[in-house]
Amino acid sequence: MALASVSGALAEGSDVGLSFTEASEIINQALDKKVTCWLGKSYTVAFHSFKPEKSPLTPRVANLLHQQLLASLTQKAPGCIDYISVVGAGELLTRMNDINALQDKGVERVTAIESSLKDADFTLVSNLYELGQTYYVELSLSDQKLGKTLVSSGAIAVPERFKSSTCGDGAMSFEAAVKDIARNFRLRFSDVTILVPEGVSFRNSDALTDFSLYLGEALKQTLEEAYFNRVAGTGLMIKALSDENFDKVRKDRSVTTSPGDADKKRLDIMDLDKAKIFHLSGHYWPCDGDRRTVNLSVTMKNWQNESATWKQFVHLDRLPPSIRLTPQSGRIDALSRNDEWDAPSQFSFKLSSNRGSKPSFSPGEELFLTVLTEQDAWLYCFYTDSEGGMVQFLPNQTQDQHDSKRNFYAKNYLHIVPDEDKSPLPDRYNLKINDDTVGVEAVKCLATSRDVTNELPHDLRGEEFKLIPERTASHIRAIFEALPDTKLAEQSITITVRN
Repeated sequence: MALASVSGALAEGSDVGLSFTEASEIINQALDKKVTCWLGKSYTVAFHSFKPEKSPLTPRVANLLHQQLLASLTQKAPGCIDYISVVGAGELLTRMNDINALQDKGVERVTAIESSLKDADFTLVSNLYELGQTYYVELSLSDQKLGKTLVSSGAIAVPERFKSSTCGDGAMSFEAAVKDIARNFRLRFSDVTILVPEGVSFRNSDALTDFSLYLGEALKQTLEEAYFNRVAGTGLMIKALSDENFDKVRKDRSVTTSPGDADKKRLDIMDLDKAKIFHLSGHYWPCDGDRRTVNLSVTMKNWQNESATWKQFVHLDRLPPSIRLTPQSGRIDALSRNDEWDAPSQFSFKLSSNRGSKPSFSPGEELFLTVLTEQDAWLYCFYTDSEGGMVQFLPNQTQDQHDSKRNFYAKNYLHIVPDEDKSPLPDRYNLKINDDTVGVEAVKCLATSRDVTNELPHDLRGEEFKLIPERTASHIRAIFEALPDTKLAEQSITITVRN
């Protein structure tokens, strides 16, 4: 299928990143150019911490790193800039809810925190990832009102002092870890009836490996045992998003009154009770120098975003030697940084596939996308293959080049791409995985509020299936952000191709 190169923020082979002070100056200089500090006017920046399920650091150390970055940012911030630590607000909200302390004073504090985050002028997202044997952080500053990225810091080297423990210290056996995960989740969430497995991915990417599948099967069996009620004869139902239940979606799509989530709408169609549905996902990081020990993080979460995360070092010395811990091929470091960004969006846009948001395919199988957007939109979609090449598949040359609706998708409707039943003209192309393809690949889609095809470079107009030049492929987001009078949203999914 497709091919493309994703540029990294750190030069290949380099292990030198920015200091906290240098990165803070980049962010604060961008803010200084954007705001005018006068007559008591102030601006707020919502500074989001690392997602715990995607952090190779322990929660305590990750929080210390976040606080150190916050201190560096605030030290030389423009006088009218206030940074709000989102991790602090989140912990306060959780703690107050857990102890039922939402009395008058508590409600006022919670409301104030929620209001501050909602009304923040800017959003600062932190992305923590591993490259080689070094941890790096990248900061991305966005204008929350415009939904556009203002600046990215580049790679910040994480000081050695934040690596609080040696990878593997206190590691559990694989068997003990799987049982402990099931026991902890059973104690935390006792009313789970349906579990949707999404896969445990390699490092910060969404790439699945042999170990991902091996662990998934072990967790499935152990969780079924943990949730089985011998008296009532009831237990846990595992409902993976698969080709089989996708066929029901194709036959029974309908308009919904809210944008929701593509997979959530799909579960609606499958007649499942969302109140008791939980999703299981996670990440693992192999220890440097010890390829049979991993730092494992597994999360169980429901539609209300109630979640629990289990994290521990795990020994894999009893695993069959044929079980690979790393993907077969693919530019994992570049893709993981790219997929980790929560790119700012100006309207809700959800993207998934016929096999969920972390799909795995074999060569020769077909990929279908599910799309759901809260406003009418035009889609521009690109496929990156395991060798780093990119091609555009929407819009494309099989469609009428003079039809401005060829890549148009109506709001609040669960669309399928490609769709042989699309009105007024069916799609006459397919997304079939090449027979010689293997490794980690990706789909990126950008949704715009109007048809911008004729304003894009010729390489991005979908006039022919060919490799997009790297100079264009590496700046696609910036090209779309520069378009005038256009609202923009972006989503991407990682695809694992296994032989």
